Amino acid sequence: MERAGSVRQSLDRAEEVLRRGRSMVIFPEGTRSPTGEMRDFLPSLGYLAQRARVGILPAYVSGTFDALPKGKTFPRKRQVGVTFGPFLTVDFIDAICEGLSAQDGWKLASSLVQRIVEGMRDGHPVRFDVATVKAAWNGTGLGEIGKVTLVKRKKQPSADK
Repeated sequence: MERAGSVRQSLDRAEEVLRRGRSMVIFPEGTRSPTGEMRDFLPSLGYLAQRARVGILPAYVSGTFDALPKGKTFPRKRQVGVTFGPFLTVDFIDAICEGLSAQDGWKLASSLVQRIVEGMRDGHPVRFDVATVKAAWNGTGLGEIGKVTLVKRKKQPSADK
């Protein structure tokens, strides 16, 4: 996306590229994080997938904050990695978005991709199907689907005391 100019023109151009059968890498947060923490994914990811009738291959890219923090122009030599999640087909995206307004469908698709990427980041793959995703969607997010709750365990007394 162009940083200057119309967002609409950038989205139209991206849609045109996708409709021609080309692949595209999209960073759905919209900009680099100032802290390295993942930000909410923008609905433009879902918008482009649904408008261009293409699937989505979620990817988690690690190490980019260390390699090129926000505000820096030249990357530093750092370890960077990529992990790919499950491919979300056009039919799957259509099924989870069925019955929603277009805007809610874009948000849902982007939210699901974010949850998948968070799971890859955290080492906990997200398990889902159409029914689970539809049931979890509350209009603004996916509730607890795929979230891992870490439970602190009480220290057990040592047997040798």
